Amino acid sequence: MHKLWIYVVIFFLFEEGFLTQGTTDSNIIVNTTTSPLKVYVNRKEVFNLGSDARLICSNRTQTESIFVIWNIELKHKTCKISFSNEGQNINSCNDGKSIQISNDQSFLHIPNFSASDVGTYSCESIYTGGNGDYRIAVGVTALPAVSTWSEQRSNKIVAVCRAERGIPAANISWSVIGNHSVTQQNDPDGFVTVESQLEVPEDIDQKYLTCIVWHQFWKQEKMFIPRFRVNRKEVFNLGSDARLICSNRTQTESIFVIWNIELKHKTCKISFSNEGQNINSCNDGKSIQISNDQSFLHIPNFSASDVGAYSCESTYRGGNEDYRIAVGITAPPAVSTWLERRGNKIVAVCRAERGIPAANISWSLTRYHSVTQQNDPDGFVTVESQLEIPKDINQKYLTCIVWHQFWKQEKMFISRFRELNPWIRIVVVFVIIIIGILIFALRKRRCQP
Repeated sequence: MHKLWIYVVIFFLFEEGFLTQGTTDSNIIVNTTTSPLKVYVNRKEVFNLGSDARLICSNRTQTESIFVIWNIELKHKTCKISFSNEGQNINSCNDGKSIQISNDQSFLHIPNFSASDVGTYSCESIYTGGNGDYRIAVGVTALPAVSTWSEQRSNKIVAVCRAERGIPAANISWSVIGNHSVTQQNDPDGFVTVESQLEVPEDIDQKYLTCIVWHQFWKQEKMFIPRFRVNRKEVFNLGSDARLICSNRTQTESIFVIWNIELKHKTCKISFSNEGQNINSCNDGKSIQISNDQSFLHIPNFSASDVGAYSCESTYRGGNEDYRIAVGITAPPAVSTWLERRGNKIVAVCRAERGIPAANISWSLTRYHSVTQQNDPDGFVTVESQLEIPKDINQKYLTCIVWHQFWKQEKMFISRFRELNPWIRIVVVFVIIIIGILIFALRKRRCQP
């Protein structure tokens, strides 16, 4: 008897799915022979980031099913989940995934769907009268974080629109026609950042300029108005009480001020509102203070841990402003210099330790010298210079010259041979005395009959 194959190809295309189901493409092959019915299905499922996903193996009811096995292949692991009417259940995933039943229908439940849940989900369903093999390619849709602003670059104004860490990539356009560029960054975890930059024509009123972003997570495109952003740099001395001013608007004019602070080891927010809705999540002494009707961010005892990006949004009567301030630190180095003998040579060493930025070292003697630089993880820099002194040079006139921006002018240091620590001298003398006493006692003992 010839085998009869029936091929059924069904394509399901939805413009937008629910939180538990996205775009689905299916390919079904049914094999009917004298043996029990066998169904092969290949399809795709897409779930929104953060949703509770339901992945259905087949449309067979739980009453009909004998057992269901899910073999899951993710980027960083493989695991198995199975359910049997005889109670022989397995779950090696250990990440919250489970087989659940609702209205006599079993499904694979994936809580709080994330990029780490993307992969291939193979399901084998055995039921009364047949079985089916399902291979489901599961993807994720992630909402991008959109930010847009305009900034001055030389004599031009450039508008920037950024859609960060979306899946798939967002599409960006502008309400005006102009010279614009688009760049795309693909992160290793599958998220995509798209940025468009537009050189704003001089005859365009910026308040009518909008950035238009479309993403399949949304039902329709969204429009964003760029705000003018001022980029600047501020540098404070180590240990100083820093004052960081957002804008030159007076406190009387201001409605609210928000500082978003990105440091090396944390992010936090400080805000002030005329309505009393104040926030401070930094908990490290930073605060918004007011002096002479001018608000400012106060940073006491400025240290390397306060270095970072400080973004400030100021809303006042008649408009708002956006400032991004790169805050750095200046720390004076600890300088030491000395002479030491190396074989038949004399070498002068000058070291400027743990300064920010790196110090500059030179010598009163014009001659080749080596310079090494050590960059510590916390941003401090140590610079060392070594100079081999010619024999015809009088060492007492040799000076090391160090310049650092913390100081108003360069400083000069005279190199000397290192003297022994006084305590070391005492120990050496004590040891010599003890050795002398022991030798004397030993000789005296030998002389006795």
